[in-house]
Amino acid sequence: MFAFPRTIFVDESTLDDQWEHVKSELVEAIRAGDKLGERDEELMDLWHSIETYFRIRQTQGIDIHAVMTDVIKKNSERGYYGRVRDDDQLHYCPTCGQALQV
Repeated sequence: MFAFPRTIFVDESTLDDQWEHVKSELVEAIRAGDKLGERDEELMDLWHSIETYFRIRQTQGIDIHAVMTDVIKKNSERGYYGRVRDDDQLHYCPTCGQALQV
């Protein structure tokens, strides 16, 4: 599930602190405007911050795979994935390799 290394903030920040950081990273991405390279980096920072949020939630007992599966199911029902081909039926978590049904 995670693409980035675990940060020190998983142990040092509260969930509320991390939520504030997620929001601040979004603001930075918005401020980057049309400067694509800068926006790319800020969005990548946002992704990393969101991962840290979910790592903190994981320490609190959340089943991240269940949340991801629920979101994939909800978005599939909304048609967000378009026409699903046979080879697109499963999404594999990059962290654990667990198959998540689309």
